[in-house]
Amino acid sequence: MGQLPDPELAHPDDVRKVQLLKQWLRLDARERLLSHSRLIFPLPPPRHYTLMCRALQKWVFGEIPNLMIFAPPRHMKSWAASWSVPTWILGIYPRAQIMHITHTQAFADRMGRRIRNTIGGDGWAFDEV
Repeated sequence: MGQLPDPELAHPDDVRKVQLLKQWLRLDARERLLSHSRLIFPLPPPRHYTLMCRALQKWVFGEIPNLMIFAPPRHMKSWAASWSVPTWILGIYPRAQIMHITHTQAFADRMGRRIRNTIGGDGWAFDEV
């Protein structure tokens, strides 16, 4: 599945399909980290990102006690672990307290803003939170 088409340029049937896809993703995002990631970053995920999301989801639900992700630079580790997971956890567990530790203050500030903007944005699947 590619990037979602612009509703103003798409055929009316395509607009309806996009709306249904977004509704389905919003419902599925409450149970699956990968669907949540697709809502906040609507591009087709690479296979390694899909595997990372599956492992992170198992970690969040306690199926994996400890998790370390090793991948080369620029392979979306921060997108998955530092952006998608905190926003997803806060949607599932609104009273969760998350400690976000990074190598620099600038990176922490950037990720903190990204998390805040995601929670207040249109792609947020947990509107009642």
